Parts: sequence; structure tokens; C-alpha cells
Amino acid sequence: MAKIFAMADMKPRLPLPAAQAAVARLRVEGEHLLDRLWRDTEALLARRCPPVLSELLAHARRLQAGLGQRAERALHDLAARRTQIVAPLDTQAAGLVEAFVKHLNVASREEVERLHQQIAELSRRLDALAHVLSK
Repeated sequence: MAKIFAMADMKPRLPLPAAQAAVARLRVEGEHLLDRLWRDTEALLARRCPPVLSELLAHARRLQAGLGQRAERALHDLAARRTQIVAPLDTQAAGLVEAFVKHLNVASREEVERLHQQIAELSRRLDALAHVLSK
């Protein structure tokens, strides 16, 4: 404990105004150093970045074009594959529907159309017969 009191009684090496002035000088010198570093960095970027940036941009454009072409090719392949898959499924579905309709003993569209035509023909005959009988 005596050591702590001894340290408290010690006199500072620099008086407070001198320490404050030293800190202010350090701050100003630090700001100057940062300004110089910033200017040097800007100059370096101005000299070296345009070629690098243009290369990077050209590479990005090539990559984008390549990805676009690959996407177009993939979409085309998917459409072709869809056709290859759907065509047999359509044929199978039509066969299943036909078998199901036959199993239910339901008239097909063609059969219904043929019946309509026969009814129309019979209707014309009946009208003709009614006309003859009415005389």
C-alpha cells in the first residue's frame, strides 16, 4: 500500500500543458499521414485499377454470355426431353381412356355423332312420311 501512495506522490514527467500539446501534434501529424496515405492510395488505384477493372468487367460479360447460352441450351434440352416424355404418356393415356370407356360400355364420340346423323335422317323420313299421309 505504501507503494501506491508513493506512486501517487510522484511528479509527472511532462506538465499537463506540454502533454496536451504533444497529443495535439500527434493528432495533426496523424491526420496529415492519413491524408497522404489516402492520396497515395487514390493515385495507385487510378494507375492500376482501370486495366484490372476492364479485365474484370470483360470477364464478367463473358461469364454472363456463357451462362445465358448454357441456360438457353438447358431450356431447349428440357423442352425436347418433355416432348420425348409426354408423347408416349399421351398415347398410353389415350389407350387407357379407350379401354376404360369400353369397359363402362359408354358410347364414343364417333358413335354419338353417328347416332345424331341417324336420328336426323329418321326425322327427315318421318316428316316425309307424315307429309305423304296427310295428303
